Amino acid sequence: MKKEYIPSVFTILNLVCGIVSIILVFHGSQVLAAWFIIFAIFFDGIDGKIARLSKATSDFGGELDSLSDLVSSGVAPGLLIVNALNSLGFFVSMTYTVIFISAGAYRLARFNVLQKGDRSIGYIGLPIPISGFIIASFVLFSQTKIINFNHEYFLIFIVPVLSFLMVSKIIYKWPKIEFQQGIFKSVLSIFKLILLFLITIFPYELLFPVFSGYVAYGFISWYLKKRSDELVLKNNIHTE
Repeated sequence: MKKEYIPSVFTILNLVCGIVSIILVFHGSQVLAAWFIIFAIFFDGIDGKIARLSKATSDFGGELDSLSDLVSSGVAPGLLIVNALNSLGFFVSMTYTVIFISAGAYRLARFNVLQKGDRSIGYIGLPIPISGFIIASFVLFSQTKIINFNHEYFLIFIVPVLSFLMVSKIIYKWPKIEFQQGIFKSVLSIFKLILLFLITIFPYELLFPVFSGYVAYGFISWYLKKRSDELVLKNNIHTE
């Protein structure tokens, strides 16, 4: 097999997992459907890394990746939203699902046009795989005894927030493991590894809170930087 085809194998696995998740939703297996979305996003992460490391990136691979992401991280989580909000009525569940999938499609199209696969500055807007992961992990989290409130109303809050963040211009950067960048980053990297280990042991309890924390951290970091830049600009204007 040529090396340029290897990333596409994992991209197809991403797509297959998304399709299986959709089928499972129709068969009433919401938790298993959520797991297949998580598997899909795992394969999505692998295909990109393999493509960049092997220098096997291509326009075809990029298009296939986007189409697969729309299915596994957009449509599949959208059907979980429909199912979760069904008790609130057809119009509500349909509206929230349409908003989520449409925002994800917009996010993918903008990434392809503006960034063209370039992740050097981070991601402009919350990546759709993260949004899909949040929805899937929430389904798992709702199976625990940690929360005892109405899951539907909490999802009503989550979906618009994720949709807004996907179409926003907030820069999200993926956490890195850095042991040669100073003591602080080394300690932080150890904490990330410990957290990753705990997630593998307690996925139902930790996946949703940890990734929600990542989403919140990205927004707060962007807001603080924006405020800092505005203050610097204002000070420069006053001193001139």
